[in-house]
Amino acid sequence: MFDDEFDYREVANWQELTNLAVALFIGMAGGPATTPSDGGGSSSTDNWGRDKDGDNLRWTHRCAKAATQKLGKQNKSGLRR
Repeated sequence: MFDDEFDYREVANWQELTNLAVALFIGMAGGPATTPSDGGGSSSTDNWGRDKDGDNLRWTHRCAKAATQKLGKQNKSGLRR
């Protein structure tokens, strides 16, 4: 399900991103941790959990986005064919 999110031909850390996204998808890892805001406080991550009425595709995209925010997407460099 995550093949379209992290293309191994373009993303250097696709395996780490996929592993984290899968862990989020099946519930092995919690949602994104609170992140510091500009004022030194923390921002809320309300509504992170899986929506009871949501479908798997939407949940897949949310998990992939959270993994990308946590790890960062590293594009491959160099020559391409």
